[in-house]
Amino acid sequence: MIKAKGLNGFKKPAVTYTVGNYKCSYNMNVRAGAGTNYRIKKVKENAKIVVLSKNPTLTKEKYGVNAIYRFNPLAVVLNIMTSQALILGGGTLIQDSTSSRSIIYYLGLIRIAKLFMKKVMLYSNGMGPINLPKNKKLASKILNKVDVITLRENYASKFLKDINVTKPEIVISSDPAFNLGYMIKKDLGIEI
Repeated sequence: MIKAKGLNGFKKPAVTYTVGNYKCSYNMNVRAGAGTNYRIKKVKENAKIVVLSKNPTLTKEKYGVNAIYRFNPLAVVLNIMTSQALILGGGTLIQDSTSSRSIIYYLGLIRIAKLFMKKVMLYSNGMGPINLPKNKKLASKILNKVDVITLRENYASKFLKDINVTKPEIVISSDPAFNLGYMIKKDLGIEI
């Protein structure tokens, strides 16, 4: 057997994950995003996290993660292209009660990721309401391509069934903001 010389000191290349949620800037969802990042790093030591943020500078400074402006289409697409997976977590992202812009944005991110054959996870989301029939149809079509969906409540699971989302694995979990403090304190001894 031939043994490669000089490779013992090399680290495995980082695996990049793109993480997005509703307001990656000033609220509890950022903490939930930080919890998502923390959990990913616990599982994948060499993970590189890139957060889609409304305020990348603040996100980088406050949470110590890489961040890009969420409304920079070129940066977002290039980042998704080079990521292993897109993880959209926290909040009720797939809804049109505030406007159709939100649902189009998040479904667009998923569509882009799937075009580049990336894994997609909706992490601890709420769902709905989706009021416009065209948005329901679009959500059903795109969400059926997601790899796994974890939800914060039973209502969201019923809602997905009502709009014919049947293909991804769907799991009821909890909102990550509820157990973030416990997990970090338990694992790191740090109070948040």
